[in-house]
Amino acid sequence: MWWIRNQVKTKKPMEGRLEVLLEVFPPDKRKRDLSNLPKAVEDAITHAGNVWIDDEQIDDLRIVRREIIKPAEVVIHIRQLNKKWKPSNEEMGW
Repeated sequence: MWWIRNQVKTKKPMEGRLEVLLEVFPPDKRKRDLSNLPKAVEDAITHAGNVWIDDEQIDDLRIVRREIIKPAEVVIHIRQLNKKWKPSNEEMGW
């Protein structure tokens, strides 16, 4: 959580509805169930205390498996959701 706290540029948690993208870079070719990852990440970020108020703010959550790298890595992108913004099929990965 120290790392999370120190990567955030503001001391004030984000308010409103949020969009989260998790980019997962596994360490090898073993099978992994990506759907098990978000809750642990969300709970760690909530516990860090300066990113968002609560993970219930997430309206749009996406997980993308990327190439293999060592050590493994999860890159987390968070932004406030603009209700006027409608993602294109390309942005949704369709």
